[in-house]
Amino acid sequence: MRHLTKLLLLALMAVVVCGFSARAAKGKGPGYITKTIPGDFNIKDKIVVENESSYRLQEVHVYLINSKGKYVKLGSARNVKTDEKVVIKSYDDNKLQSLRGRKIAISIIGAGQRPTSNFKVKLDDHRHDLYIEIENK
Repeated sequence: MRHLTKLLLLALMAVVVCGFSARAAKGKGPGYITKTIPGDFNIKDKIVVENESSYRLQEVHVYLINSKGKYVKLGSARNVKTDEKVVIKSYDDNKLQSLRGRKIAISIIGAGQRPTSNFKVKLDDHRHDLYIEIENK
């Protein structure tokens, strides 16, 4: 009887886990746009998010994807209006240079939009800063 109870409990847990996985696969969780920072960018000081889309951005999160594939948060911004620029991270001693050639992931949630689905991202370097320019798709 004990074994049957354990088996039923394990089966129930498997059903619950599969249900959570299916929801995440249908786009309920955050989506990411990944970009590689060009090695020739002249970046030294700041990471700037620039909203060039027609939506107010409720949340923007930027992550470094490390060598093990883990997402390490670099910074975030909230309630970024159209045509607004927000500094999300500043570096001392030109340490931003260490991100050249590295991969980043950006998660964007626009007002009334599904995560990341209506946006595209361009990377640029201006005045020694890394600009993450968010545009309509």
